[in-house]
Amino acid sequence: MAVITGIPQYRLRAIESGYLPEIRPDLARRYFRVLEIEDWVARWCKANRELATRAGLLNAERPTAASAKRAVRPRTTRGDGR
Repeated sequence: MAVITGIPQYRLRAIESGYLPEIRPDLARRYFRVLEIEDWVARWCKANRELATRAGLLNAERPTAASAKRAVRPRTTRGDGR
């Protein structure tokens, strides 16, 4: 999952274990997008507002479609982005 998302493993562990001090909302949203659970997370955030706010999930802006595509694009082995 770290390779697919470009998210460091320690950040993924923080998201999966719910360790709030280490969760970065932008990375959590990328992870949720790859897992295709964004709708479920949105419902969870509404039902658990206090915890979602502490995790930064309610305050983070939803990414645009263009940034979502960039966020999950596979990494290249070339340094020029191709």
